[in-house]
Amino acid sequence: MRSSGSSFGRARLALALVALCFGTIADAALRITCPTVVTLPEKGPLNQNIAKVSAAGYTGPLTFGFSAGSTVNATFNDMLAINATGTVYSIATLSVHTTLKNNSIRNIAFTVFVNDTVGRTTATCGILMQLQAINDYSADFPQAVYDVYVQENATFGAVVVTFNAFDPDPFPYNIFTYTIFDGNANNVFAISSDNTQLLLNTDSFYLLEDSSPLNITIATTNTAPPFYTSLASYLVYVTEAPGWIHSLMETSLPM
Repeated sequence: MRSSGSSFGRARLALALVALCFGTIADAALRITCPTVVTLPEKGPLNQNIAKVSAAGYTGPLTFGFSAGSTVNATFNDMLAINATGTVYSIATLSVHTTLKNNSIRNIAFTVFVNDTVGRTTATCGILMQLQAINDYSADFPQAVYDVYVQENATFGAVVVTFNAFDPDPFPYNIFTYTIFDGNANNVFAISSDNTQLLLNTDSFYLLEDSSPLNITIATTNTAPPFYTSLASYLVYVTEAPGWIHSLMETSLPM
């Protein structure tokens, strides 16, 4: 009967041979270490390294990979790349090789795994990739030119039009203001105090009846850098007010 000591000796010899071939001895179960949260700007530089992953407790060459979580769209596998380096490829670098831009997805959860090709074991770790929003859109108008109509008897403070520009950036980068950019030489119009409407700024608007439309250019400007600006033209037509009697002052004006 062979002693248990000789069996133990053969086991140690086998482990030594493994160490000679692969440069390490499995001191525990296969383990993987990675950051739990990675933060990077959306639309950041391509091919940037975003995380380093390392493995321990292996007996042979390793392979790394990743899988998408439920919060990631179908193009996830086109977003990231992973490259292994080091002894038996025990270190892997995760990099972004496409533009990350999605205004509805701010957090992307995924799993990185490592396979021990000799020991046939797998270890995993989870990473949450957080996309930091940037201000990369202007507040644009749906149209370049608008026709708006105001009756001749409109008075000071009357609403000429409610603006409808839109900025798809997330808060706070979607905040912007309206200003009158051009065409308001006589201050006939003003922007409302809540910055959403164009108002009449005179009580003598009837004098403009039947004249050519006033071409007012409205600008939007983001409140956060880089302060994008977008323009639209509002053609303001003065229309007759049914049943409204013009004043003597108006009829006495020189033609």
